[in-house]
Amino acid sequence: MLSKQGITTVEENKSIVTLCKECHKSLGKGNLPKYAMKNSLYVGSVPEEFSDLTWVEEVVCSLYRPLVNITRLFCSDERNARVFHGNMCAFEMNVSSTASVLPWAPSDITDSLSVAFIGRSKYKKACVKKLCSIRKGKVWGFLKWLKRHNHLYAHIKLDEQVMDLY
Repeated sequence: MLSKQGITTVEENKSIVTLCKECHKSLGKGNLPKYAMKNSLYVGSVPEEFSDLTWVEEVVCSLYRPLVNITRLFCSDERNARVFHGNMCAFEMNVSSTASVLPWAPSDITDSLSVAFIGRSKYKKACVKKLCSIRKGKVWGFLKWLKRHNHLYAHIKLDEQVMDLY
Protein backbone atom coordinates (compact mmCIF):
# COMPACT_ATOMS: atom_id res chain seq x y z
CA MET A 1 0.00 0.00 0.00
CA LEU A 2 1.32 3.41 -0.96
CA SER A 3 0.31 6.88 0.08
CA LYS A 4 -1.54 8.75 -2.67
CA GLN A 5 0.84 11.69 -2.16
CA GLY A 6 3.74 9.49 -3.29
CA ILE A 7 2.16 8.52 -6.62
CA THR A 8 2.07 10.83 -9.63
CA THR A 9 0.14 9.79 -12.74
CA VAL A 10 2.07 10.72 -15.88
CA GLU A 11 -0.09 9.05 -18.51
CA GLU A 12 -3.14 6.81 -18.46
CA ASN A 13 -1.17 3.64 -17.64
CA LYS A 14 2.05 5.20 -16.37
CA SER A 15 2.81 6.53 -12.89
CA ILE A 16 5.84 7.69 -10.94
CA VAL A 17 6.29 6.43 -7.38
CA THR A 18 8.30 8.55 -4.94
CA LEU A 19 10.31 6.54 -2.40
CA CYS A 20 12.53 7.49 0.50
CA LYS A 21 16.25 6.73 0.13
CA GLU A 22 16.13 3.80 2.55
CA CYS A 23 13.27 2.07 0.69
CA HIS A 24 14.84 2.79 -2.71
CA LYS A 25 18.16 1.30 -1.57
CA SER A 26 16.50 -1.85 -0.17
CA LEU A 27 14.37 -2.40 -3.27
CA GLY A 28 17.42 -1.81 -5.49
CA LYS A 29 19.12 -4.73 -3.71
CA GLY A 30 16.02 -6.88 -4.14
CA ASN A 31 15.15 -6.66 -0.43
CA LEU A 32 11.92 -5.72 1.27
CA PRO A 33 12.35 -2.37 3.07
CA LYS A 34 12.61 -2.67 6.86
CA TYR A 35 9.41 -0.69 7.54
CA ALA A 36 7.40 -1.92 4.55
CA MET A 37 3.74 -2.59 5.21
CA LYS A 38 4.31 -6.04 3.74
CA ASN A 39 6.25 -6.78 6.94
CA SER A 40 2.88 -6.93 8.73
CA LEU A 41 3.30 -3.40 10.06
CA TYR A 42 0.09 -2.10 8.49
CA VAL A 43 -3.02 -3.42 10.16
CA GLY A 44 -5.62 -1.19 8.53
CA SER A 45 -7.53 1.91 9.46
CA VAL A 46 -8.90 2.62 12.90
CA PRO A 47 -12.70 2.92 13.13
CA GLU A 48 -14.12 6.45 13.30
CA GLU A 49 -15.24 5.94 16.90
CA PHE A 50 -11.57 5.74 17.97
CA SER A 51 -10.25 8.60 15.83
CA ASP A 52 -10.53 11.07 18.72
CA LEU A 53 -8.35 9.26 21.26
CA THR A 54 -6.21 11.64 23.29
CA TRP A 55 -2.46 11.15 23.12
CA VAL A 56 -2.49 9.84 26.71
CA GLU A 57 -5.17 7.28 25.78
CA GLU A 58 -2.94 6.12 22.93
CA VAL A 59 0.00 5.73 25.32
CA VAL A 60 -2.12 3.65 27.70
CA CYS A 61 -3.00 1.30 24.81
CA SER A 62 0.45 1.06 23.22
CA LEU A 63 2.40 -2.18 23.22
CA TYR A 64 5.72 -0.48 23.76
CA ARG A 65 6.49 2.10 26.40
CA PRO A 66 9.33 4.52 25.73
CA LEU A 67 11.54 5.75 28.52
CA VAL A 68 10.27 9.32 28.14
CA ASN A 69 7.51 10.99 26.16
CA ILE A 70 7.89 14.79 26.02
CA THR A 71 5.27 17.00 24.40
CA ARG A 72 5.61 20.79 23.99
CA LEU A 73 2.40 22.73 23.56
CA PHE A 74 1.82 26.38 22.88
CA CYS A 75 -1.18 28.55 22.22
CA SER A 76 -0.77 30.56 19.03
CA ASP A 77 -3.99 32.54 19.43
CA GLU A 78 -4.36 34.50 22.67
CA ARG A 79 -8.12 34.81 22.02
CA ASN A 80 -8.65 31.06 21.80
CA ALA A 81 -6.68 29.31 24.53
CA ARG A 82 -8.40 26.03 23.73
CA VAL A 83 -6.43 25.60 20.51
CA PHE A 84 -3.00 24.10 21.10
CA HIS A 85 -0.21 23.49 18.65
CA GLY A 86 2.80 21.45 19.49
CA ASN A 87 5.31 18.82 18.70
CA MET A 88 6.55 15.64 20.20
CA CYS A 89 10.15 14.49 20.24
CA ALA A 90 10.86 10.93 19.19
CA PHE A 91 14.25 9.31 19.36
CA GLU A 92 15.35 5.86 18.32
CA MET A 93 15.96 4.00 21.56
CA ASN A 94 15.42 0.80 23.40
CA VAL A 95 11.96 0.78 24.89
CA SER A 96 11.74 0.36 28.64
CA SER A 97 9.20 -2.43 28.41
CA THR A 98 6.81 -4.33 26.20
CA ALA A 99 3.27 -5.00 27.32
CA SER A 100 1.97 -8.45 28.11
CA VAL A 101 -1.08 -6.97 29.87
CA LEU A 102 -2.97 -3.82 28.87
CA PRO A 103 -3.85 -1.12 29.67
CA TRP A 104 -0.66 0.12 31.26
CA ALA A 105 -1.22 0.95 34.93
CA PRO A 106 -1.13 4.66 35.82
CA SER A 107 2.05 4.04 37.83
CA ASP A 108 3.71 2.63 34.68
CA ILE A 109 3.17 5.72 32.56
CA THR A 110 3.09 8.78 34.83
CA ASP A 111 6.86 8.96 35.26
CA SER A 112 7.47 8.79 31.51
CA LEU A 113 4.98 11.47 30.36
CA SER A 114 5.84 15.15 30.35
CA VAL A 115 4.00 18.16 28.92
CA ALA A 116 5.66 21.57 28.68
CA PHE A 117 3.39 24.56 28.05
CA ILE A 118 5.32 27.24 26.19
CA GLY A 119 4.53 30.96 26.28
CA ARG A 120 2.72 33.41 28.53
CA SER A 121 -0.81 32.32 27.65
CA LYS A 122 -3.11 31.34 30.46
CA TYR A 123 -4.27 27.80 29.94
CA LYS A 124 -7.69 26.91 31.22
CA LYS A 125 -7.59 23.95 33.55
CA ALA A 126 -10.58 22.34 31.82
CA CYS A 127 -8.83 22.46 28.43
CA VAL A 128 -5.65 20.93 29.78
CA LYS A 129 -7.63 18.25 31.60
CA LYS A 130 -9.44 17.34 28.38
CA LEU A 131 -6.16 17.21 26.46
CA CYS A 132 -4.67 14.73 28.94
CA SER A 133 -7.83 12.85 29.87
CA ILE A 134 -8.46 9.14 29.78
CA ARG A 135 -11.98 7.98 29.00
CA LYS A 136 -12.25 4.47 30.42
CA GLY A 137 -15.01 3.30 28.10
CA LYS A 138 -13.23 4.61 25.01
CA VAL A 139 -9.88 3.05 25.99
CA TRP A 140 -11.45 -0.29 26.95
CA GLY A 141 -13.40 -0.40 23.68
CA PHE A 142 -10.25 0.41 21.70
CA LEU A 143 -8.25 -2.30 23.46
CA LYS A 144 -10.96 -4.88 22.73
CA TRP A 145 -11.03 -3.74 19.09
CA LEU A 146 -7.23 -3.98 18.84
CA LYS A 147 -7.25 -7.49 20.30
CA ARG A 148 -9.82 -8.62 17.71
CA HIS A 149 -8.40 -6.82 14.67
CA ASN A 150 -4.64 -6.42 15.17
CA HIS A 151 -2.49 -9.54 15.26
CA LEU A 152 0.12 -7.75 17.38
CA TYR A 153 -2.43 -7.50 20.22
CA ALA A 154 -3.86 -11.04 19.89
CA HIS A 155 -1.77 -12.48 22.75
CA ILE A 156 -2.17 -9.46 25.06
CA LYS A 157 -4.23 -9.99 28.22
CA LEU A 158 -6.73 -7.19 28.92
CA ASP A 159 -7.11 -6.43 32.62
CA GLU A 160 -10.31 -4.69 33.76
CA GLN A 161 -8.90 -4.16 37.26
CA VAL A 162 -6.07 -2.06 35.81
CA MET A 163 -8.60 -0.15 33.69
CA ASP A 164 -10.55 0.65 36.86
CA LEU A 165 -7.49 2.47 38.25
CA TYR A 166 -8.15 5.36 35.84
